Amino acid sequence: MSQEKGLVEEYKRANKAKENTSVGSKRMNEMLITAQGSRKNYEQVMLKVTSFGSATRGVGAHIRYITRADNKVKEQVPLKDSDGLELKNAEDIKDLLEEWKSDFSRKKYSEREKVKIQLDFKSISEKEKHFDDVKKWAKSELDSYARAYDGKGKTGEKRIYITYEPAGHIEVEIKVAEEKLKNSFPKLDSTVTQLNERRERDTVHFMLSPQSGAKKSKVESIGVAFAEKEFKENGHDFVYAVHNDTKNPHMHLVVKMRSETGKRLEVKKNDLHQWRIKYAEIAREHGLNVEASYRSERGVGTKGDKLSIRKIVDDGRISWVKKSQKEELETGWKRSRGTSEIDKNEPWEIANLKKNKATREQYNQAANQLREKSKGDSLSGEEKRKLYARAAILDKHGENMPEPKTKKQDIYQALDDIAASKPHRHIDRNGADGLELGD
Repeated sequence: MSQEKGLVEEYKRANKAKENTSVGSKRMNEMLITAQGSRKNYEQVMLKVTSFGSATRGVGAHIRYITRADNKVKEQVPLKDSDGLELKNAEDIKDLLEEWKSDFSRKKYSEREKVKIQLDFKSISEKEKHFDDVKKWAKSELDSYARAYDGKGKTGEKRIYITYEPAGHIEVEIKVAEEKLKNSFPKLDSTVTQLNERRERDTVHFMLSPQSGAKKSKVESIGVAFAEKEFKENGHDFVYAVHNDTKNPHMHLVVKMRSETGKRLEVKKNDLHQWRIKYAEIAREHGLNVEASYRSERGVGTKGDKLSIRKIVDDGRISWVKKSQKEELETGWKRSRGTSEIDKNEPWEIANLKKNKATREQYNQAANQLREKSKGDSLSGEEKRKLYARAAILDKHGENMPEPKTKKQDIYQALDDIAASKPHRHIDRNGADGLELGD
């Protein structure tokens, strides 16, 4: 399923623990907090990037969203800036955007327009058979720097896309490309379009929540302390709004990506994890029992639903994503019956297990390091006991770490159990014995 597929790339980039690689002091401290937090059932903090904004129009639209300025049902939420001043009306927000505008980029991701070609094949196998030929054709007939790549998702799995920068006027180049496609691939359906350019990102938008049920004052004080330390101290202005009329009170944070000195804020995958760790540290300083750890350290095999899908479900509407996932599960489970366990697992699920195993080994390695350190002659008896106790905590967490399972794997297992206990009963399209695969 599409949500889990993102895990494959995550695990490819992740640093895997090796038997002879020592665990650094910073990582050791994170692991101890995670292990102790697991014993005491500490809650995970929530910090995520929800979107980015470009130009005053895009940034202004997001600010109207977080303040609910355009919402006729819910009460408008106050907006505050990095100096703690409240922006009370539309004029104040307009003045803010005018002030920020000077630091917004006017550059595009690509300086020149691009041509985009879409080739549709009858089957995946046919597409794979001709992929290399299409790639060579694009470089020889269109542009030596032309890029050919596979389509993504169900709609794109039978497609090849080609993009390149035109040598002359874009409209003329599109007509030339169409003529060349007709001559070279007369039997294929093809589309030639202009690839839209995008502006560089001017703001990054966060959603933060330290703990479910936290008071508004806590959400605000923790969020502001985090934003001041990570962004304001580095010259990045921000504004924020706090929502406390939902199940989980949270803060929306908008950060200007270009600082006062002109340096741009880079948002990379590891930055997000480090920000979560720092946010959790500040939350603990404010008296909350929370932590921030990788999913692999908690035996969690899948991400939660996207915010847009959760909002649809919360509103009582039917999400087409959920419906398609349900249909995919039903078909996949029926096909998987009778196959071996390893054949049932998708590549990202196998990667999940490997990452979990590597994490267990890292906890074991960290525990061994502490035990080895405790043998030092210069240590007191109390210091040695503390190191042994910490090693035991890491060992136990590694041993008790559950194997990660995706939602699909959990549902397959439940259906397998039902089918095994009632082998002669009819299994309908909704699952076993009419079992509904809930939304």
